Amino acid sequence: VIAVILTVITGSIIFALMGFDPIFALHTFFISPISNSYGISELLVKATPLALIAVGLAFCFKNNLYNIGAEGQLTMGAVVGGGIGILFYDTSGFWILPLMIIGGAIGGALW
Repeated sequence: VIAVILTVITGSIIFALMGFDPIFALHTFFISPISNSYGISELLVKATPLALIAVGLAFCFKNNLYNIGAEGQLTMGAVVGGGIGILFYDTSGFWILPLMIIGGAIGGALW
């Protein structure tokens, strides 16, 4: 809680020094993204990968395993899985999606 309060105070000071209205800037940062259904959906789209990473890290930390590359693993898994999808773009078959999942898991694990 203290970190959030200090961040808001520091951000307000920085915005004021830059010549911007701090209240408007904080409103734009905190309130505008959740003021309509599109903003809420975009927030969920951007928060879902972070929540997935957090759940994975919770399992690691619970078992005294430390992992500092979770975001990179997610990105590399997405790159490899998406690359497989692009590679087999013209091909149809039920096996492409499992291949993308396996490739994404391997890409993330290799990171």
